[in-house]
Amino acid sequence: MKHFLVTMFVMGFVHFLPAQDSSTIEQYSTVRVFWNAFASEASIAIDDGTRTEVLNIFSQRLRDSSNKVIKFKSRVDALNYMGKQGWKMVHVVSSNTDNTEFVYLFKKEVRKEE
Repeated sequence: MKHFLVTMFVMGFVHFLPAQDSSTIEQYSTVRVFWNAFASEASIAIDDGTRTEVLNIFSQRLRDSSNKVIKFKSRVDALNYMGKQGWKMVHVVSSNTDNTEFVYLFKKEVRKEE
């Protein structure tokens, strides 16, 4: 009888556990940070997979509504900007042999488009 009651309790408890939210999916993005040592500022280029044409990476830099490149005080400031936009860093990869350039992989939960 104990086993039956424990089994029923566990089955009832599992029934009320929250299921994974199927209305959202993970969206991924890569970010390259460009540091201008002469001006002591950084800019970023974001690849979210929506571009269909292959463009020069420098022309893909993040811009404001007046089409000016958004500038940051440091590389960390640029990465914090991504965090404020709801993105979470997943992985960092060096993009050259002397480890001075990095590509940052971010992800974010977004509503699934039906």
